[in-house]
Amino acid sequence: YHGADGYNNTFSALSSITIGENVESIGANAFRGGHLNYHGVTIYWNTNKIDMLGESPFTSIASNLTFVFGENVDHIPARLCYNLQRIYSIMIPSNIKSIGNEAFRGANLSSVTIPESVTRVGWKAFSDCEDLPIIDEIRYADTYLVEAVNKDLSSYTIQTGTRFIGSEAF
Repeated sequence: YHGADGYNNTFSALSSITIGENVESIGANAFRGGHLNYHGVTIYWNTNKIDMLGESPFTSIASNLTFVFGENVDHIPARLCYNLQRIYSIMIPSNIKSIGNEAFRGANLSSVTIPESVTRVGWKAFSDCEDLPIIDEIRYADTYLVEAVNKDLSSYTIQTGTRFIGSEAF
């Protein structure tokens, strides 16, 4: 049926979505309209075939999101969590080697764990995640330096253990 917002709301009890290993693309707003399960939705991500997603495929999910990456998955595609307001932390598993462009840009993240296995982090992967911690006027996503918060300072001290410095960080 169509709810008051005009979108199909038939998925209101859905608590998990499995993205199979043969899936090659997911279009823009693919899961739009589902005010899905308010207790949380788990997305089981089992594909390496997607390099970039359509704009905001999961943005309309109105519940907390959890991503579980399969053992054979070695990269997080571009824009996976772009502008997601219902994801607060993510622990990236040790099988992941790369994180795509804008993968978490604008997400409501306050906590990120990036394993040593990650050797490439794409352009603006964690930009605009304003809830990430700030240490000495620099916003960090674990070992990834996202941005200098106070652009007026004349010097910065980069935290020991920083592995990646984001595009346009300074």
